[in-house]
Amino acid sequence: ARLRSGHMLYVSYHGGSSGRNDVDLIDRHDYVHKKVLGMGVKLDELRGLAWGPDGDLWVVNGGKATSQVLRFEGEPGKHGVHAFVGVAASGEDFEAISHPFDLAFVPGAGAWFVSNQDTNVVVGPMPDPPAAAAYLQAAYPHGNFLGGTFVASERADLVQPPTTPVPQPQGLAAEPATGRVQHSVRGLAHDGARLYVSDEAGNAVKGYDATSAELDWQFDTPAPVHLLLAGDDLLVGSGDEVLRVGIATREKKTATEVKSVSGIALGADGTLYAASRKHKRICAGAEGGELAQYGPDLKDEPEFVLLAPG
Repeated sequence: ARLRSGHMLYVSYHGGSSGRNDVDLIDRHDYVHKKVLGMGVKLDELRGLAWGPDGDLWVVNGGKATSQVLRFEGEPGKHGVHAFVGVAASGEDFEAISHPFDLAFVPGAGAWFVSNQDTNVVVGPMPDPPAAAAYLQAAYPHGNFLGGTFVASERADLVQPPTTPVPQPQGLAAEPATGRVQHSVRGLAHDGARLYVSDEAGNAVKGYDATSAELDWQFDTPAPVHLLLAGDDLLVGSGDEVLRVGIATREKKTATEVKSVSGIALGADGTLYAASRKHKRICAGAEGGELAQYGPDLKDEPEFVLLAPG
């Protein structure tokens, strides 16, 4: 049985040459409205989705040839399409922005961060980041970092010329493969005091002081990818589970089974939405319980999900 909860859900997909390079909207009646992003730039491998403090819909245009963070009008226009506003940042502006994955806004502020798979760094606070975070400048006064680096990589050889490696746990792990980076930094979340980062290859969610970028929090779990703040807790998509972790205690509270989990969202009524890449569907229900299918089977692997306002 499918679950009709009254929520509407935006979905981005794996995309690429044979997938869906756009965002769809699943409405309250389980109907999928396709291609809700207006024309403006080439869309390729869309990833992170977020509502900005400006009310706009922010989208990570993650393909290697695009490497952009885009803005669309938050209020949909004709045929439910969100008009293109502009490019918020790109790899043309910042070398560190390469194959971006996720973005996170600082609560109550316009500043934001973006994670990047090929450089394995987090850039920010945008739009005008310092050359490197305060911690990096103090610990490595003669270090070579890509401009705007807030959280650095333990690998020096992902770019040329090589950057200064920052050992774990402060630095982020990476597993390079031939011609690409197979596992590297993924999801982000920000609670105002700390930036949380999914170090997928390092098997940990790491928290960095919002001012200095010094590591001061960690939760170990295999291959974490997606993150979502939920009050005083953090939801973590890891493998085949969505975990609820107490930030103060750094302990797991609940675990919800979702095969090959990707994007996650949480309704004000407590409904958990979790995308299953393997099964190409969205699941929904109560945390810790059995999730029902939400909407129809999808035509591509879902990446991120985002609840519509209200």
